[in-house]
Amino acid sequence: DTAALAEGPTESEEESSGPLGPRSTLSVRFPLRDRDGRAYAVCRIATDVTERKLMRAGLEAANRKLAELAVMLDKTQAMVRGMDGTIAFWNSGAESFYGWSREEALGRRNHELLQTEFPQPLAEIEAELLSNDSWTGEMQQRRRDGAVVWVASHWALHRGADGAVRSVVEVNNDITA
Repeated sequence: DTAALAEGPTESEEESSGPLGPRSTLSVRFPLRDRDGRAYAVCRIATDVTERKLMRAGLEAANRKLAELAVMLDKTQAMVRGMDGTIAFWNSGAESFYGWSREEALGRRNHELLQTEFPQPLAEIEAELLSNDSWTGEMQQRRRDGAVVWVASHWALHRGADGAVRSVVEVNNDITA
């Protein structure tokens, strides 16, 4: 309180323990002054920030886990695309496997870029994807250098909270013999 009287408003975080367990409180202290500007008391406003701190710690842990998963995913041949095939995300695994850079692939239609040959008509595959939210199968594709590759492909549909299709995550694994 003397710091608030001498220096003006102060802010501090305090830890305490009580019947609800450990708590964190954010306190702001500032001097109350009379008409002549002399400090005669200190006002303290405190807010319990325990839940906020716990949520922040949870978010930080989730962000670390997400970053770790992103590093692992980047080693696969993965893309995110629209139902029309327009590539919205192309990772470094796809770059090295197929030979097109991220910049070259983004905005292009994946099946045209990769000259995909499907095991059944694309309309049937898309109907299964919409019905089951996923599809798995083998396809023939071409890399940038013209080499033919066979991939085991898994498509996962991403829907928004309203149920509308947002994107398709496609992961392809090289099974070329």
